[in-house]
Order: sequence, then structure tokens, then C-alpha cells
Amino acid sequence: MARPREVTDEAILEAARKVFLEQGPGVATSVIAKELGVSAPALFHRFGSKRALMIAALKPSRAPELLDGGFDAAVPVDEQLLSIATRFVAFFLSMSREMATLAAAGITPSEIFVSYEGEPPPILTLRRLATWFAEAQSAGRVREGDTVAMAMAFMGGVQAPNFLRMTCGAHAPLQISPDHYLPQFVGFFARGVALEVA
Repeated sequence: MARPREVTDEAILEAARKVFLEQGPGVATSVIAKELGVSAPALFHRFGSKRALMIAALKPSRAPELLDGGFDAAVPVDEQLLSIATRFVAFFLSMSREMATLAAAGITPSEIFVSYEGEPPPILTLRRLATWFAEAQSAGRVREGDTVAMAMAFMGGVQAPNFLRMTCGAHAPLQISPDHYLPQFVGFFARGVALEVA
């Protein structure tokens, strides 16, 4: 008798994420197991339930790393904001799809966020961006104001096109493509908060 195939937790979560996002939360765990070449009971043995597997596979896994270096006084504010916005687009699109799939399964944000040891990536991202604005204020490059409000306004503006694409599909305006929208949005935003714009 052949030994059962050994599969890492990471491989299970990657396969589960792919299947849940492609086929929805109602897909049978046997489909995930078949993709991995293991039995469905093997998945339950590792994760306990389909619900636990779905949360582990789809919860936002990490915050964008681009803010780890903080504000760079040598680079214009609008250039930094455009770089941040461009990298956030992929993070927000992925997170929106994951959270929508979890919501469709009846899984609440409270159930998801209790599974984190530290702060969940969306909150960590907000805090890091607020810190970036505070550093820019200290450098005299951004207007005084509530940095958390600035961070939330910026994150909301960057995420708006993904929201429209997800909710409106083909009816979403063409102007929301990242190549067109992000430079426009960042220009408007930077003129509102920055004390100088390149």
C-alpha cells in the first residue's frame, strides 16, 4: 500500500485559496483535496473544518512592505504617494476578493481577525500609512492634520476603482484603470495635503 502524499500547510492553503476564489465558498473540499492529490479527511485533520480552512486560506496574509522604510525626505511627496498607491492596488484587489468570498460563506470580520496574533494587515497598513503622513508632517512637507484621517482617505481613494470593478463589472467607467486613475487621484490628493508638489 502506497504512503499518503505529504503536503505542507502552505501548499494546502495556496491550493484552497485558488479553488475558493475560482469556484466560490460552496465548493466541496474534495475538489481542493483532488488538486493536491490527498484525501478530504487529510484536509480536515490539518485544519479541523472547511470553515477554518477557508479562513486560513483567504484571510489577508500580510501588509504591503513598501512603507517599512518610512517617509523619504529626498523624494517629492507626490512621487512617493504614487509609488504607494501603485503597490496598494494589488493588495486591495486581493484583499477585496478574499473578504468578499469569506463574506459569501457567512464568515464575519470578527471571526477572521480573531485568528491573527498581532494586528490584521488592513489595520497595520492604515497605521503604517498614518505614520508615513506623520513623518511627512514632521519634515514640513505635508499640511498639519489628523494623519489617520489622511491615511483612510488615501486608502479609500486608491481602493475605489477595485470596488467599482467588483460591483459594476463591465459597466465600470474606463477611466478607473490604474494607469489612468492613480496619477490623477494622487495629483488631486497631493495638491490637497502636500505643501509642495513636483
